[in-house]
Amino acid sequence: MKALPDLPTVAESGVPGYSVEAWFALFAPARVPAATVNRLQVEAAKAIHAPEIARRYEVESTDVIGNSPQEFTREVKAEFEKWRGLVAKAGLKIQ
Repeated sequence: MKALPDLPTVAESGVPGYSVEAWFALFAPARVPAATVNRLQVEAAKAIHAPEIARRYEVESTDVIGNSPQEFTREVKAEFEKWRGLVAKAGLKIQ
């Protein structure tokens, strides 16, 4: 967190490999045209990077990314795989 640069992470505090992040995102139905998705991303990125909004996020120690739909798709898939692996390793069943 930018607001607490000297605060050690959980991984640095003795739980190697620990990495959990909270994130917020916009999703659209699968068949929304790419041009519409791209326009929504551009407008959302403008909004979250507006000075008054950016200051609010900074006060809350939130890092703003505003990545592309393609980058976000890769991140979501990676999150699903990470948690799928942990669930399987723990022998849990999701119903």
